[in-house]
Amino acid sequence: MNTNQKKTKIAIFLTILVFTYSSPVASQASDEFVTHLERGVELMKQGALNDAITEFRAAIRIRPNEAIAHNNLGSALLSKGQIPEAIGEFQMAIRLKPEDANAHNNLGGALIVQGNTSDGISEIETAIRLQPNLAEAHYQLAVGLKTKGDRDGALAEYRRAIHFDPNHLGAHYNLGNELAASGNIDAAIEEYRAVVRIDPKEYKARYSLAYYLDKRGMEDEAVKEYQEFLRTVPNTPEAKGRIEFARKRVYGPQ
Repeated sequence: MNTNQKKTKIAIFLTILVFTYSSPVASQASDEFVTHLERGVELMKQGALNDAITEFRAAIRIRPNEAIAHNNLGSALLSKGQIPEAIGEFQMAIRLKPEDANAHNNLGGALIVQGNTSDGISEIETAIRLQPNLAEAHYQLAVGLKTKGDRDGALAEYRRAIHFDPNHLGAHYNLGNELAASGNIDAAIEEYRAVVRIDPKEYKARYSLAYYLDKRGMEDEAVKEYQEFLRTVPNTPEAKGRIEFARKRVYGPQ
């Protein structure tokens, strides 16, 4: 697996947990622990992974037996591509709290990124047994099943993820891709519509929506979607081909 493929998969498999601490008497050490943990979560959201890792490790030094701190540290490490280290933190979280569905889910995702798909799926299935309505686990199970070639199983799990979280962008988008690949264009269009309705800035789904509307002969609507795509897409090498195609459809050959 090359570096770009790993980065793509890593983007899929993350559950960052926000810690809420309650106790009859909160000690200063506990307050510091919560501060480091919450600061780490905010830094992860900003993409400041090194600083987030520093905060999570500071939290662990204060309270080394808190599963959530190890889980969040694992998430930050996985985001950086430090897969073995992330796996170790997720495993530690599970040792400390075996019933933690999120930790099992994250461990499963990390194992799949590592290429250990069967064990990864097993961990994600454990997460679902512990928390059947965990949409992210159904989504990640779908990705794992797709990796193993079980397309029907993947479709069913994407739909379960959407059932438990109707706003799950990844599940709608991937389900749309699978439906389009199988020739079910009308159903795929509806999934892409769902993505851009939830988040209008999701330019990849916007492009797919425009493309398949175009294929369906719905040219006016397709052009509007291409225009919106051009308004929101970042000018990156990855997007260059789509940008050029969209410009041709909107403005004609240059």
